[in-house]
Amino acid sequence: MTGKGIRALGRGGLAGLGLAAVIVAGCSFDAASPPPRYDHVVIAIDENKDASQVMGSPFIGSLAAGGVPFAAMYGIVHPSQPNYFALFAGSTMGVTDDVAHDLSGPNLATALSAAGFSFITYSEGLPSAGSRVETD
Repeated sequence: MTGKGIRALGRGGLAGLGLAAVIVAGCSFDAASPPPRYDHVVIAIDENKDASQVMGSPFIGSLAAGGVPFAAMYGIVHPSQPNYFALFAGSTMGVTDDVAHDLSGPNLATALSAAGFSFITYSEGLPSAGSRVETD
């Protein structure tokens, strides 16, 4: 997802926020130093799963072992989709359902792009980039 807008993908593409893990390789901080600049930041979201189920995945477990897992992150509303907007744009943007919406406004992708960083997202169940097909 890049550019100025946010496209909500509906229930299957963006479904919920049960567990969020921000995984940053090689975390060590010194209060006297400037913040570190990472090559990659991975945000993995697995909904409706217990942390032990998610960390049991070899891939996610290996990422989390070198980073910072936030295993006690929970959605702020129900249904699921507004939680993704809260994570990605800092607010639910008034969305209260799990259907597709075309929205625009400041978000993580626009902030990263403005700072000269690239951004990419992978959404399980999304048939293709920008798809408006709602899957379950």
